[in-house]
Amino acid sequence: MTSDGDRPGGFIRLRADLHTHAIGDGRFGANTADLVARHLDGALKAGLDVIGVTDHDDLRPGLLALEEVERRNLPLFVLAGMEVTTDDGHLVVLGLQAPLKPWRSMIETIALARERDEETLLIVPHPFFASLREQTGIDAIERLNHRYGDFDVTRDDIAVIASSDAHSAADLAANPMRTLLDVTEKSWSGVIDAIRNRRATIVPAGCCRGD
Repeated sequence: MTSDGDRPGGFIRLRADLHTHAIGDGRFGANTADLVARHLDGALKAGLDVIGVTDHDDLRPGLLALEEVERRNLPLFVLAGMEVTTDDGHLVVLGLQAPLKPWRSMIETIALARERDEETLLIVPHPFFASLREQTGIDAIERLNHRYGDFDVTRDDIAVIASSDAHSAADLAANPMRTLLDVTEKSWSGVIDAIRNRRATIVPAGCCRGD
């Protein structure tokens, strides 16, 4: 994992894309491992330090991504998760060890994720409706989603982020914005701390790259 060095205060800056899909709109199958490997290579080419692999209602690509990074010793920090379909919209859940079932209410899905592990990160993606933009019990919300545009998000109580919502490796590179995280350490706890303390800034893709 690369970074641009320590910032004042001891923080390390990491370029993140927390909502991406390694298998796109496809289903888990024989070519999934190749798609995951291609996705991770695309993330590195796009200059990312941190990537959330959050396929639709399927945790397996994210877990495969963790294995692939370890097997190849890639300089990339992977957050395994899912984009869970709820009755009220979608919820990105990062840091899962086991999948969550879709098609519950948003409130129930949030409660189950927290019950499963308090260190899961919960993000509302592409908040099309006012109810989603006002959702409580979450850690972050997307203001910019490269597939769907700029949303009217004015929250100051949670992190406000940009994501590619990439469905291919090419989408990762095409995203013009990134979320810059100021972390205390390159670890899951460091990412959680940065998000929950709102040390997340939306920046252009070319920003803060020293390589």
